[in-house]
Amino acid sequence: MKKYIFYFVLILIPILFFVLLEGALRIFNYGKDYSTFVVISEISDQYFLNPLLPEKYFVSTEVTPSVIPDPFDKIKYENTIRIFIFGGSTTAGFPYSPNASFPRLVKRKIEMYYPAHRVEVINLGVSAVNTYFIRDIIDDVIEQQPDLLLFYTGHNEFYGALGPASTEFISGSPATVNLILKLREYKVYQLMTNLINSIWNLFGEEKLESRSTLMETMIAEQEIDSDSEIFRDGLAQFEQNMEAVLNKCSKHNIPVLIGNLVSNLKQKPLQISEGVAQEYFYEAMQKLDKENFTEAKELFIKAKDNDLLKFRAVEEFNYIIDKLAERFDADIVDIKNGFESASENSIVDNKLMVDHLHPNLEGYKLMGEIFFEVTDNYLMAKFGKEKNVASSAINKYLKENFPFTRYDSTLAAIKIDILLNSFPFTQDRNYNYKQFPLENYPDTLAMESIEKGLGWAAAHVKLFDYHFRRKEFSEAYKTLFSLMEDRPFYKSALYYGIEKLLSVNYIKQAKHILVRNHRRLPDKFTSNELGKINLNEGNINLANKLFNEALRYSPTDPEIYYNLSRAYYALQDLPNAIKHIESCLAISPDYPSAKNIYEQLKLLHSSNKN
Repeated sequence: MKKYIFYFVLILIPILFFVLLEGALRIFNYGKDYSTFVVISEISDQYFLNPLLPEKYFVSTEVTPSVIPDPFDKIKYENTIRIFIFGGSTTAGFPYSPNASFPRLVKRKIEMYYPAHRVEVINLGVSAVNTYFIRDIIDDVIEQQPDLLLFYTGHNEFYGALGPASTEFISGSPATVNLILKLREYKVYQLMTNLINSIWNLFGEEKLESRSTLMETMIAEQEIDSDSEIFRDGLAQFEQNMEAVLNKCSKHNIPVLIGNLVSNLKQKPLQISEGVAQEYFYEAMQKLDKENFTEAKELFIKAKDNDLLKFRAVEEFNYIIDKLAERFDADIVDIKNGFESASENSIVDNKLMVDHLHPNLEGYKLMGEIFFEVTDNYLMAKFGKEKNVASSAINKYLKENFPFTRYDSTLAAIKIDILLNSFPFTQDRNYNYKQFPLENYPDTLAMESIEKGLGWAAAHVKLFDYHFRRKEFSEAYKTLFSLMEDRPFYKSALYYGIEKLLSVNYIKQAKHILVRNHRRLPDKFTSNELGKINLNEGNINLANKLFNEALRYSPTDPEIYYNLSRAYYALQDLPNAIKHIESCLAISPDYPSAKNIYEQLKLLHSSNKN
């Protein structure tokens, strides 16, 4: 018996040591927090996708992609529609700002059709990630009680982080990779990794040098033959990871929509060496010239699938998607057919694409429409259609209020210019993005973002001030509207801009921004300002409701009591008007005009009694 106790203690001691070490490291905040969702700054009631999370998957390179800051409530309200959308750079909206991504279009349309609901569409798209990322975070997403999950993934399976041909490759076994990802969350593992890397770097080994684009940085194996082990590993990891993800969704009764994959078929094969892919491509072009469109399309697909640089998903991925969707009763969102139907001769090209697989603005709009159509079927079945408005009217509104600035357009153009003048699109290393023509101040800001790292939000604040100083109030409003649509939580800048617009009587435009932001992230400012606007417009009951809402956010603000007194006076409720002006004076005895109004209200009330 003593022998067994001895061995038990012998095993227990190192376990206890590492447990205590883990606890100590956490107490002292050592290492990085790789929680999927975190609270950011002062927004304590909202979750965001963790900005540090991509570092968990990109450890060998200097380039780390960013996340999209889409907030959602920590505690889900009863009337909330909550949707998470998974994917890579296409889901993120590359090369455009998130406002142009298909998840944002889906969100804006849901808001239009379901105005009684709080709408949360959280874009989890991160450039250069694949199904390892999705599988790793799916449990945390399920915990957030989603109503629906959308997927558009598969293009990054070979070169995306941890893929079999990427610079972040660990193992061809998905089980091994997923285990290591879990270990990376522990502080002890991070400590040991950092110690090993420090020793390794003493001998001159450092992180891989950053190349011109993330796309180029991720390539370890340039050529992947369809008969190779790497190719088989890529297909296997996609199927196994998605199977695990869909199985978990099924067990929790969460409906799933999976978009099939589409590529630019007229993109010349990206492989460096001449081969069968180029032969298929040239033959396809010949068939196209002869108007043999069906044969041309088949040959373009063969050229894509035989391209040794497999940035575009081969057709096998769509077969796997079909198989898994049928097995787990998930709906296919037919992006491929939608793009083919909108393309000349059903051959997808630069009419809808900016490069080998990323859509242009029209392409993203089309993706959003296709995803929304299927999403809407689920929402109607669960919530019922709330707003009987013609689709044409909604589409007209969305087109007229597309939150996209000249800065956004130029920034995207520079990004594409850099991409198409980098490997693998060209072998010429003489390109300099600084040669990009700049025509105005928004263009200059876009270049500053590329060259000096000026943030998107900071650029829009500068752009707003620029237009406002020049009395270009319409452009200032559009800039502020774009900022609000992407960063509704960026309140200091938004409220600064709203007050500026109100100061020059751009009341309709300021109200538009206030209404949309109030629906998403209501607070004292939005309630109070909307109350004042509605009171001046004669919408007294609504104004009264908004002021009372503002009071709940800030019960010691004298201005709100002052405004409530005005509202009750307009409602001919003198006792409440007097009560609230008294509260205003109790908090701030010298509040402007309050004493005079109080005396007048008392006099009026007294005369009414007589």
